[in-house]
Amino acid sequence: MMTPRIAHILPFPDIAGTEIAALRLAQAARQRGWESMAFCVGPRVCEMFESEGFRALTYPEIQPSYRHPRQYWSESFNLARRFRQEGVSLIHCADLLAAEHVSLAALLARKRLVSHVRNRAEFMSRREQSFLWPVERFVFVSENTWQTFACRVSARRGTVLYDGIAPRPELEPAQRAVVREAVRREFQIPQGRKIIGMVGRISSQKDYATLVRAAAQVVRKHDVCFALVGDYMAPFHREVYQATRQLIASLDMEGRFIFTGFRTDTERLVAAFDIFVLSTHHEGFPLVILEAMAGARPVAATAVDGIPEIVQHGVTGMLHGKQDHNQLAANLTKLLEDPAMATRLGRAAREQVAGKFSEAAFTERVAGFYSSLRLPAVAPEGGR
Repeated sequence: MMTPRIAHILPFPDIAGTEIAALRLAQAARQRGWESMAFCVGPRVCEMFESEGFRALTYPEIQPSYRHPRQYWSESFNLARRFRQEGVSLIHCADLLAAEHVSLAALLARKRLVSHVRNRAEFMSRREQSFLWPVERFVFVSENTWQTFACRVSARRGTVLYDGIAPRPELEPAQRAVVREAVRREFQIPQGRKIIGMVGRISSQKDYATLVRAAAQVVRKHDVCFALVGDYMAPFHREVYQATRQLIASLDMEGRFIFTGFRTDTERLVAAFDIFVLSTHHEGFPLVILEAMAGARPVAATAVDGIPEIVQHGVTGMLHGKQDHNQLAANLTKLLEDPAMATRLGRAAREQVAGKFSEAAFTERVAGFYSSLRLPAVAPEGGR
């Protein structure tokens, strides 16, 4: 018996929050009987989907263009043919960029098109908006992401789909101590020094400058280091990485920061953190915060976009204003100086994840969304 097949479109070559979130979407859909596959611009993302049992193909990055319509139509026509050959019922774009890439291909293939909106998109040119009109439904990761979207989207055409995760058994103090000691040895962190960590690409979206300035205040009173877990080797990250290193050096903080680069063991590293921090300019619905909360880590984060829909200040974490390094420093200092409060916030955060943002709740939301679309099963061309 044929089942509907969903093609997830991944527009970035590296693995980060968007790619992991799309994979989890495919896994949730599979639990309820929908088949998924991935179209990726990078082989690393394909490998990630294949390792989880999904068919994955690469596709050439398509540049929508009114000036060069022949190439745009040719590339879109070829991708449309692949959609038909694979028997795709629905094209689900992991990000707006993906929707811009494949909207014409979806039209040519006569396939339904939905797009996730994972980050704030307050401003969008008419040209950009023109490539999004074929999108049937927009899936927003938070209420704020919907409210600030550049295009007006009616309730019929939009929906909010909160992500969720499955909290693993909480580590016992002795187990956490073993993990922390191993991380200390790996990065040569002195005994007794607290670890404050952040997970995310070293990119312009993240506000590392505010974190560094806050850190300069925190280290005056406390023996701490800051672990930055995320890729900085890609060419488009290098400028931000170099600027961040220069700021660290100018504040005489070089011995206090660790750049780990891309890691596949982020859960292990987060377990070693005394505090999890997310300093950012914009963030639709950061899965890394849920992961830290699920691990009962006290969280200090920027109060932007969808983050206040996850973190309640003083209850499940601490929030600071955008680019307010003084407030961030104060929040981190408070967590360091009041371990009982930090523990209380971490436990409350874990309880919230287990309820509102659990994997089971997420699977129900995904099932409800795909069911509402009434997807047909489509036979692949060529009998695949």
